[in-house]
Amino acid sequence: MNDTLGVIPDNDPTGVTRDITLSGAGLVGTARLNVDITHPFIGDLVISISKDGRAPIELLREDLVEGNRLMRSFTVPDFAGLDAAGVYSLHVVDAAAGDQGTLNRWNLEVLLQ
Repeated sequence: MNDTLGVIPDNDPTGVTRDITLSGAGLVGTARLNVDITHPFIGDLVISISKDGRAPIELLREDLVEGNRLMRSFTVPDFAGLDAAGVYSLHVVDAAAGDQGTLNRWNLEVLLQ
């Protein structure tokens, strides 16, 4: 679990990035990202995750989600078969002007093959 709060800057492609480092041996069977984000308009958000500097995998792009809190899980099939150890980076961007949000917490569940 990563409970390091992160302000999601308004209309800024830099966004907020948070890392989790996993150690140990084994290959990823299933990976699931869980996020808890507060934002006045969830539809502004772009959420992606990457591993060890690889190209990011986009999980949400400006989805018209109701409310101002996003508590959601995303399955990440792209990690299946990769070495589970490494640095996983979550990136959240506010892609529209007018407000900012907060990455409250997130975690990554990895089940080995």
